Amino acid sequence: METLSLEKQPTPLPVLNFDALITEHKEEKRHGDLLPNTIRAIVCGPSNCGKTNAVLALITDPNGLRFENIYVYSKSLNQPKYVLLKRLLESVEGVAYFAFHDHEQVISPDEARPHSLIIFDDVA
Repeated sequence: METLSLEKQPTPLPVLNFDALITEHKEEKRHGDLLPNTIRAIVCGPSNCGKTNAVLALITDPNGLRFENIYVYSKSLNQPKYVLLKRLLESVEGVAYFAFHDHEQVISPDEARPHSLIIFDDVA
């Protein structure tokens, strides 16, 4: 079997972002520098691997997610991390916090307010 190797070429070929060149206005960054403007994500893993901590870091860090509304659906809203999140967000002007513990109460993502973060925790 032949082994492949990479070799730096003497003549570079820069790859320009032509979208940026033809866009008439610069789009304002919605989230922190490490994240794209639109995000749909599933955070999954085994129990106690840090999923909730990772999501809370994205919510609370200045380089994380920026939002105006947060919807949380969990059958365990009374766990300390969600109690802390609710307490933190209730003190932030301009951010609305909505919590649901019953699947019948949960709204469709299409019905969510603009600039929203929706968390479905432990949903089968």
